[in-house]
Amino acid sequence: MKYRQWKKNYKKKYGANPPFELDKRKQRRYARKMARQINITLPTMMETLTKEIDGWMKSLKDAVERHEMWHMKQAEEFRKAGWEITKENRSEYLKELCKKAKKNLDALGITQDNVSEISDYAYQQYQLGRYDETEAEYMLIYNRR
Repeated sequence: MKYRQWKKNYKKKYGANPPFELDKRKQRRYARKMARQINITLPTMMETLTKEIDGWMKSLKDAVERHEMWHMKQAEEFRKAGWEITKENRSEYLKELCKKAKKNLDALGITQDNVSEISDYAYQQYQLGRYDETEAEYMLIYNRR
């Protein structure tokens, strides 16, 4: 039976046009319409998404660089204070660095309760006693000094 005849019979039997769920022609027309809309919007969405990802990657790269630059600054301060950082005294250096960073964090009001506001990484490092990493994250986020 052709579509037109089927639709006529349905209307005669039920007194109204067939619902969308039963009308295959309406479903195909709707599917074509949606496909056209996707074809129109998809390239624009992809461009926008690509730009956002590129921007995010650039900011992530900048953040890592600034984080590591903070560690460089910390090392320079220790060298100025008379330290020579070597493989042999690295653990002692890190221990002293963590003590100094903990004092700085205490002065800034960073505690175990509010460190998670900085970042997840800062929270994890604070729990491990790596206060130098937490301080570097704080300086990265709040761009101090």
